Amino acid sequence: AQGIGPHVTTKAAMQLNLDSRTPAPAPAAPGFALADASTYASTTSVAVYDQQGNEQVLSLYFRRTAVDNEWEVYASHEGVPVPALSGVGAPQDPAGRLTFNPDGTLDAANSGTLAGGALTAGGLTLDIPFAASTLPVPPSASVTTAPVTISFTGTSQYGSAFGVTATTQDGYAPGSLTGFGIGGNGMVQARYSNGKTMDAAQIALADFRNEQGLVSAGGNLW
Repeated sequence: AQGIGPHVTTKAAMQLNLDSRTPAPAPAAPGFALADASTYASTTSVAVYDQQGNEQVLSLYFRRTAVDNEWEVYASHEGVPVPALSGVGAPQDPAGRLTFNPDGTLDAANSGTLAGGALTAGGLTLDIPFAASTLPVPPSASVTTAPVTISFTGTSQYGSAFGVTATTQDGYAPGSLTGFGIGGNGMVQARYSNGKTMDAAQIALADFRNEQGLVSAGGNLW
């Protein structure tokens, strides 16, 4: 029995509510800082998998701006800023922006990825700096970036507390075969130790109006 290899995370989806009652930062307020929870309103995280199937943590931070219905989204991978800082002591740039309509629904045309201050509408795309090796040989510090796009479809800005409704992602760890199941349509599904279930084969099925009229001819023939 064969297992399945890992799958690096390429897509994720988050549905959440950002509290519309959150005040915008004062003009003299400090900029965003990972280590300072007072510089952002809310945070959440999602497990992601690298190319070798290692589970890691991608965190997102939400900070309201001085523009109505607009939020900046910052990101970190295992506590490291994404995108990387431009230099030691440099401020962290927002990775994306979420903008909402006056009724609190997501304004998809004005939400998306930020790069150099320019917005690309759509999901939030991040290049996660996964290590090129699980156990690198010193002094190697090589990384291989993996693009992950996060959809915020269904996200809202209502006058209620911050909350995450749903979080999904498409990566997984390697898994060994644990069993099989057969669906009502004849599909044989393989179950793996990492929680994945995959179609492995399909049994041909047939229906007969008069099952009592079938006579066994042997050798699985009727």
